[in-house]
Amino acid sequence: MIKEYGNRALSDSDINKYFPVYDRSSLKQGNGKSSVPYGIINIDRVDGNGKLVHNGTHWVAFYKNMYYDPFGFPPPDDIKKTLNITMYSTDVNQGDGEVICGHLSMLFLFDVVKSGLSNILDVLQRMKRI
Repeated sequence: MIKEYGNRALSDSDINKYFPVYDRSSLKQGNGKSSVPYGIINIDRVDGNGKLVHNGTHWVAFYKNMYYDPFGFPPPDDIKKTLNITMYSTDVNQGDGEVICGHLSMLFLFDVVKSGLSNILDVLQRMKRI
């Protein structure tokens, strides 16, 4: 998959070939919660003070109550609440200046959705409880 796209940033249509793509507003239902089981979310990256770091896209993934950000950041409060996130990965897999967050988010979902229970347990062991 990574060879297919190289080191370029991925678009919605690139990712949507494999997994559903959402933005923050499309996840919420009338009760403010989501019943979507997994997918990749397009968000802007912000620093610890809530200031926009990149004006553009940053891809993160979720599976049930698990959240993955390639920078190892916890989920933003609105996503945490909407998706009922209780665990997230603290592993830093992407460096500043790299544009591989879409690739890494898809790899996370391939691991947990497409590969079976043993990989889910392995991922859970590396996740931090909220």
